[in-house]
Amino acid sequence: MNNNSKNNRGAVTWLMLFSIILLLSYIGITESNITYASEKDIGGQAVSTDSYDNGYGEDISLNEISQNNDIESPDNVHIENYRFLTLDDLKQGDVFLGLYSPVVRMEENFISLMLKNKQINNYIFYRFDISDKLSKMTFIDDLGQKNLLALNTVNTTKAIKEYFGTYSEKTELALEDPDILRKNGYELDRLPVIIILDISKKYNELKSELVDNLDTLSADQLRNKLDYLKKDAFKETWDEFFDSSGINANSIFDRRELDIINGFSAEIKHSDLDGLKNNDLVKKISIDKPVKAFLYDSVAQINATQVWKMYDDFGRNITGRNVTIAILDTGVDYTHPDLGGCFGAGCKVIGGYDYVNSDSDPMDDHGHGTHCAATSAGNGTLLGVAPDAYIYAYKVLDSGGSGYTSDIIDAIQGATDPDGNGDTSDHVDVISMSLGGYGNPDDELSQAADAAVDAGVAVVVAAGNSGPYSESIGSPGCARKVITVGASCKTSQVGVDSYCDEKIAYFSSRGPADGGLIKPDVVAPGVDICAAQYDNYQDSSQCLDSSHIAISGTSMATPHVAGAVALLLQNHEWSPQTLKSVLMLTAEDFGYDANTQGSGEIRPADAINASFIVNPTSISFGTVSGITSLNTTFNITNIKTDNISIRLYPGHVTDEDNNSYSIASLNVSTANLTVDGMIQVGLELDLSQEIGGTLNGNVIIEESGHNYTISYSFQRVSTINVEVVGLGKDLFPSSIIFHDDNISNVIVEYQGDTFYGNDLSVKVKPGNYTIYAIGDYYDEDLEYILIDHITIETDSTEDVTLDLADARLFNVNSKSLDGRLLHMYEWEKSIIGYGSEESFTCSYFSGKTGQRKIYLSNNPSNINIDIVLKYRGVPYD
Repeated sequence: MNNNSKNNRGAVTWLMLFSIILLLSYIGITESNITYASEKDIGGQAVSTDSYDNGYGEDISLNEISQNNDIESPDNVHIENYRFLTLDDLKQGDVFLGLYSPVVRMEENFISLMLKNKQINNYIFYRFDISDKLSKMTFIDDLGQKNLLALNTVNTTKAIKEYFGTYSEKTELALEDPDILRKNGYELDRLPVIIILDISKKYNELKSELVDNLDTLSADQLRNKLDYLKKDAFKETWDEFFDSSGINANSIFDRRELDIINGFSAEIKHSDLDGLKNNDLVKKISIDKPVKAFLYDSVAQINATQVWKMYDDFGRNITGRNVTIAILDTGVDYTHPDLGGCFGAGCKVIGGYDYVNSDSDPMDDHGHGTHCAATSAGNGTLLGVAPDAYIYAYKVLDSGGSGYTSDIIDAIQGATDPDGNGDTSDHVDVISMSLGGYGNPDDELSQAADAAVDAGVAVVVAAGNSGPYSESIGSPGCARKVITVGASCKTSQVGVDSYCDEKIAYFSSRGPADGGLIKPDVVAPGVDICAAQYDNYQDSSQCLDSSHIAISGTSMATPHVAGAVALLLQNHEWSPQTLKSVLMLTAEDFGYDANTQGSGEIRPADAINASFIVNPTSISFGTVSGITSLNTTFNITNIKTDNISIRLYPGHVTDEDNNSYSIASLNVSTANLTVDGMIQVGLELDLSQEIGGTLNGNVIIEESGHNYTISYSFQRVSTINVEVVGLGKDLFPSSIIFHDDNISNVIVEYQGDTFYGNDLSVKVKPGNYTIYAIGDYYDEDLEYILIDHITIETDSTEDVTLDLADARLFNVNSKSLDGRLLHMYEWEKSIIGYGSEESFTCSYFSGKTGQRKIYLSNNPSNINIDIVLKYRGVPYD
């Protein structure tokens, strides 16, 4: 049963309705005129007769917001399989499940919804205020944007086709569409942007001057010299840019250098965009996007308490002594007893800066940053992972937990080069960021994070709280070189806590990132983490006493890893690459795929005694098709002070259904490594077998009786091309849907969103698929549900035509039990597909009146499908 429909009963209590329901079990359709029973039903649609100004100059009656499962907001975020409900349906704490559950949760004064932006593969929680009983329906997202009125797709006059993060040449496409900018709350006269300059010409000129002196420089001296040259090249390019013709420097406001990415942030007039875009010194222009905090006896679970009992080379307990952790967040309440009670030299919070208010006092005014700081390095009533580490507090998020990309890049730059002189040797040891927004490994924020790693900083970033959906890692968590952290559950929580049906927290974002990059890298406890509280932040979640709270999220998992890095750095002068490798190699494998758990849950007591490292730390082959083998190499380096012996095993490759394949081989099975010795290992995968989808494997390295693993992943897909035809005209199906026989892989594509017209191509793993085309997008009197069932082989392409000529026309009459015509209240058509354990439902609702005509395909291959056609109405007087 469609859970949304199940929870919709009793929606309109003031009116008794007659429902006429037709259920077509797909064993075969034999009648072209349908006889059906009628039943009483209390319910209908939750609409108000109030009108609401949508903020764009027109009044929209809430009656126009019909019960349609494809509801679109102006920022192109879609509600999947969702029905509007009246307040009578809801009580506080209710959670209603749908195709992508949870869909909606009832709170005290608002209803929160999980929405999916298909273009960025990210789920965001929105809410609409119900304190005034739905007189207004103002959506407020996590970023504080308002007036996101949900509109019926049919009534949307313009589909948004240019998306943030998509570039045409050097300019982000969203910048070129004023409507998109306005709908996302930007002012065209003060448009925040990040501009990347092309420093290559100046850099090459300066670098050529080094040629005669190369033999006199050591490797470290050369690297430092080149870093200085990049700074000089940026400065010279900056000066040339603002001196160049066609640039009105007076129209570029509040500019701020971000030389870590060879760029700057500023506010510009939209009318000046073309001039900037055509300037040869401009490499890339992006919107300065909003970023938000990731919310939601963990220290002992990751065995950090065992590390405290170990000693460094000076005989001191390893507690993070003299290691610095930069917390980039909402600030830190340094007056809290767990965080030292003071700010500055000699204090726990040794320094920092407020990039939001541009002052030197990074005091928390939210609460998120205080909790994260205490988790990583608190030392008071509760001890963090590295209780003797120092904290630098960089406030980059405001009192609402939101901020901008440019502030975060500026803080990364400040932590990497505190005095701004181009010499990064004074960098902090660790950067911890429990924040993020949508993006990709090549966006500005990810580039800045990777640049900090290159400068010697270990950067630890939250994966995000958009799980359990795949491809939901935020930026900068998707950056290649950072340590990306997902959330695990404490052992006592598994099967008990609502987030913890398994060892990985339900909300923890999953990979892969763009390009098939394996993410997260590791996981750490992130559910009900008890740490310091700022003011009355999350008062209802207090734990231990009145100054601590227990909250959940990958935000809470991230500082566990930052603290673990601090412990390792007290005992070892390891590079960020080495730190990442030892944490991944020694993590506890929970048995999930790499894009769910990374390498597993960190174990710093094991990492501190690691014998070797690998490079790369994981292997991402990306998407492959039409090839019979994959090949790559990785390096293993001895980091012990004595020789080691290792054995290597190729392991098995598993698919999404947990089938295992022996298709991997290595060119090395044993090796003896001297001190600092390295060996290069070749990995080959035989793809001659008929396997596909997302596949994961592990190379196993055995040393001194312990097994360590290197994860690798690839996607092997086939292509389905679908065309919808009939009546000699364009049909424009509302949606085209695919699912496999087990309902384990469901793809829903929407007209005007992910495709336009009558044709669509999708990439899928091989198998059996049912394909649906559902119509009435433009022609409301041409309704159809066309269905086909195909088998697609590995590395193949299948062309599918869904034709009205192969369907039968049915007349659905609107009459009550006594034969009277019904006044239409709602018309619904639904499909329900059944697998061995799962089911799939997609429903379309509208207020169409009178007799309906609909084309229905005959059952292809007797697959298990139901079609439901439903009228709801009252008899005419």
